Amino acid sequence: MKKQRFAFLILIVIIIGLGIIKRIWFPSRSDQNGHRTDTRAVTLPVSVLELRLEDYADRIMTNGVVLASESVEIRSETSGKIVGIYFTEGAFVEKDALLIRIDDSELRARELSARHRVSLARTTAKRQQTLNEKKMASQEELDSALNELDLAEADLQLIRTQIAKTEIRAPFRGYVGIREVSPGAYVTPATTITTLVDQAEVRVDFSVPERHAAGIATGNPVMVHVHASMQPFEGAVIARDASIDAATHTLRLQARLPNVEGFIIPGTSATVTLPLPVRRVIMAPAGAIIPELKGHRVFLFLDGKAVSRAVSIGVRTPDRIEIASGVQEGDVLITSALLQLRDGMPVQREDADLKSE
Repeated sequence: MKKQRFAFLILIVIIIGLGIIKRIWFPSRSDQNGHRTDTRAVTLPVSVLELRLEDYADRIMTNGVVLASESVEIRSETSGKIVGIYFTEGAFVEKDALLIRIDDSELRARELSARHRVSLARTTAKRQQTLNEKKMASQEELDSALNELDLAEADLQLIRTQIAKTEIRAPFRGYVGIREVSPGAYVTPATTITTLVDQAEVRVDFSVPERHAAGIATGNPVMVHVHASMQPFEGAVIARDASIDAATHTLRLQARLPNVEGFIIPGTSATVTLPLPVRRVIMAPAGAIIPELKGHRVFLFLDGKAVSRAVSIGVRTPDRIEIASGVQEGDVLITSALLQLRDGMPVQREDADLKSE
């Protein structure tokens, strides 16, 4: 008897619970004639936006590094002891300015000896020329004397070239760096003496994603910000790599900037802004695009119904996203009640006159 009563109570609780669920999930209301109508048949009011093509000026912001227009490590072409240093660290020097002199005393002695050999060979050649004209010396003897003269002159020229290499001069105008050697030090071609940098113009090395490679050409303007200055610097792209980097899928570019006042120091990191060509695109509010596991989706208003449409997206701004494919100009995009929408669901547009901006 107790078990029957307990089962009866449980049955009553279940019936009451089902009634409550029905009232919550399937409410009804009375129409004007007092008849009750199911709200599931009522269309859902939604906000809409008519899609339009518009001009969009995209830009790329990326990091880069500043390089000197010309930069070289100064080294000696010959080994020897330093007998003179003729530059001040950090100073500006002109092209061909003397920087370092290597001891050339031995070469000077060899030059003197070579000059004497040339003089003797020249005298011998003249004598053989005179004797040959008088038929007192053979042509072979004359040719041998002339050959000796040529060899002596070549030896003298070689020694003079070696002497010239003992004077290390600036290959271009620019600023010399920190001195790495001292007077009296023995240097070899592997010894770095100092650096020379031309920073009247600087280059900025940076990379952009491969999807933008087709729209970038030499001459494109760039805007560069460096940490050392609040002022932006204007420049232009001067070179682009011949191929895309297969590891990073980026294209390497270089831009040139004027740096007459020397504000930009080579080696500084930089932020590069590169404007892209203006395109005609369809932009939509970011909140109207639904992300999915395999892409993105939107709801369009079509013949009083919500129609689901798969789309692909492009560039993003803080509040809008480009719809690259899946819709066309003139389509009406639903922008509200997205969580309640289902494909084919009846809807009613609230703001039919609203256009995309």
